[in-house]
Amino acid sequence: MAYAGQHPEQVRGVINFAGGWSGQRCVTDVNPTLFTRGARYPGEILWLYGENDPFYSLAHSRRNFGAFQAAGGTGTFLEFGPPPGTTGHRIVEHPALWTAAVEAYLMRRGLGRPP
Repeated sequence: MAYAGQHPEQVRGVINFAGGWSGQRCVTDVNPTLFTRGARYPGEILWLYGENDPFYSLAHSRRNFGAFQAAGGTGTFLEFGPPPGTTGHRIVEHPALWTAAVEAYLMRRGLGRPP
């Protein structure tokens, strides 16, 4: 996301799957800085997070999204309940949760339906 904000001409879309650099328990949280850099990307960024994430609670992730928006970023924040026995940090492994949202995002970005 930070790269997209610094080099928007090289990026056609950004999807953030439970993203961040440091967990919320770290003393120094660099995530808001990285996400505000991503706010320079002129297009919509899709944020996908899951409940019960041991690294990023939904409240923490929503605060990061708020910092991103306050810096001028445009995006959609979606949250999912992971399947039993899994955590929200691993939602990428459960495409049934997010496929429709990702396909809709790709269509909005003019990237068509993924293969």
